[in-house]
This record gives sequence, C-alpha cells and structure tokens, in this order.
Amino acid sequence: MGCHGASGRNFEGMKAGTSGAEKLVSALLVGFLLSAGWFILLDGGVAIAGRSGRVSYVDERWALGLAGCTFLFAAMSSLLVARAFSLGRQTAAWLALLVILHPVAYLLVAMAR
Repeated sequence: MGCHGASGRNFEGMKAGTSGAEKLVSALLVGFLLSAGWFILLDGGVAIAGRSGRVSYVDERWALGLAGCTFLFAAMSSLLVARAFSLGRQTAAWLALLVILHPVAYLLVAMAR
C-alpha cells in the first residue's frame, strides 16, 4: 500500500527535502524567540494587556520563568533549524546549547554581583 496524493501520484520515491521557506520560517522563529527572551530578561518583565483593557505587569521570578521558557522554546526551535539544514545530531545539540548558554551565563553573572 503506497502513499498517494490527491492526483493519484505515488510519493514514496520522492526525496524528502526541505524548502527554502521552511528554512526561513524556522530561522525567523528562533530569532523572534531569542529577541523576545532577551527583551523580557533585560527589561525585567513584560506588560500584558487583557481583553478588558487592564494591564498587568509580569516581573521578578515570573519574568525569569517566562524568559526561561522563551529560551527553551528557542532551543527547541533551533533543532528545527538543524533539521531544515540537514545538520547532524551533534551539531544540532551544539546549536541548542549555544542558544541556551548565553542567557544562563548572563543570569549567573548577574546573580554573582
């Protein structure tokens, strides 16, 4: 039983490659998440507006948690970049480590002061 598309063509023999759009979108996602994480971390928090128009400010520990989650999502998205560019597992691990290492180093230096 083969894999058939809407036109009835068989797709089993087609090479599974990535398009330029996938590469661009995955790289933009990592860039956006890194920018958002650094913004939250350096600003000390972020303002969130609700539907009612009331504005809440997330700061201190919650801001660190939110920035940490953003950096973790950026690290996971960097694995998409590694997959899109057909990098090996070791290179993908180094890329994810590179994404996480800078914010962790910043926090360690900031806490040491």
